[in-house]
Amino acid sequence: MDITKYEGVSLGPKKELLLPTKENAKQVAAWLKEQVLNGKILAHKMYENLNFFNVIRDEFKDDEIKEMIVKEIGQYGKEMQVSSGSIFKQTSTSTYTFEHDPVWQKHKQDEEKHKALRIAREKFLKTVPPPNKLRNFPGVQEIDGDTGEIYTVQPAIKTSSDTFSLTVK
Repeated sequence: MDITKYEGVSLGPKKELLLPTKENAKQVAAWLKEQVLNGKILAHKMYENLNFFNVIRDEFKDDEIKEMIVKEIGQYGKEMQVSSGSIFKQTSTSTYTFEHDPVWQKHKQDEEKHKALRIAREKFLKTVPPPNKLRNFPGVQEIDGDTGEIYTVQPAIKTSSDTFSLTVK
């Protein structure tokens, strides 16, 4: 497998390995973007192939590899600088559990109740038709439980934008 080729476009006459630095990553990204914008590479093919590297990273990074890297760092103390200039640092993460505390449990129950009420209200607001003066429809009206005031319920505001997703098979 010749990794100096990408979809029939040479990565250049030099076959030297780029050091994995942030600056080199920016330069490669800019070059790849230029290839796409100039029509030399299809945008969706580039995205698909870059996503492939994310899948590789995700499959590679597991507990066994994590333990090996932490052990390698440990040979140098708490951090290790590699030839590219990248620095690996050993860090610790802490987790806390709170379920044993009755006050916390009450707050959690209240939070879940309010979340369910909020979700139900959002679902309702998505179905509310807007007021229509031409049809003499004032809109959906409710009574404020605190003040007794009648008000018109405004429907949810919908915004949409086109995007895409990629499923690697």
